[in-house]
Amino acid sequence: MGSTVKNYSKEGQKLPMFGIGPFLIYGIAFINAVVIILTSYVFKVGILEDIWVLIFRITGGIILVIGIIIWFIGAMRSGMDKNITENILKTDGIYSWVRNPMYTGCWFIIVGISFMWHNYWMIPMILVDWVILTIVLKNTEEKWLHDLYGKEYDEYKKRVNRCIPWVPKQKINLYHAGVTNSIGTKKTRISTLITIVIMMKTRFFLIFIFILRCRVWRRVEV
Repeated sequence: MGSTVKNYSKEGQKLPMFGIGPFLIYGIAFINAVVIILTSYVFKVGILEDIWVLIFRITGGIILVIGIIIWFIGAMRSGMDKNITENILKTDGIYSWVRNPMYTGCWFIIVGISFMWHNYWMIPMILVDWVILTIVLKNTEEKWLHDLYGKEYDEYKKRVNRCIPWVPKQKINLYHAGVTNSIGTKKTRISTLITIVIMMKTRFFLIFIFILRCRVWRRVEV
């Protein structure tokens, strides 16, 4: 029973295969579902109409697709299972862009689906989800990784974000130095595209929040 709960698959393996993941992701999904039910069906507040329906659903669809891509690369194409069973810290590939791509992918998928309800209460839920991810991971898996890998993991944390994908610092330094030989590779183009879309999404949210505040103020004044 204990080995099933801890999901170890090899003798000598120090970390569980799935970690805290299932509990964390199901918990976040449940919280978002409750907020959707309360705001869109029970109290019927924050529901946007007209062009905002299309904007939210297109944005949600984009975020959903990005989430699926990130999760797929992190879970199915990165070879992470071997690193876990061999007790080797994974720092290359998509793990050089974000430390927890599977959590990030699931988070983006939840956000993308929630946007289909075109309710502006789903926007602050992005921050709520991020806070939950941060608190839980800092107090569980990050402690396990620090205990196992020590300084190697601490240095890795300094270079790579926990949940928000970003260009590796090494790649930024190479770019500023004019070293762009690897830009033509397929993997680099895909990673660059994902980063650009994420940056555009962040800017869209800032613009949207500003517009939303203007609408609220206008209604209050009227």
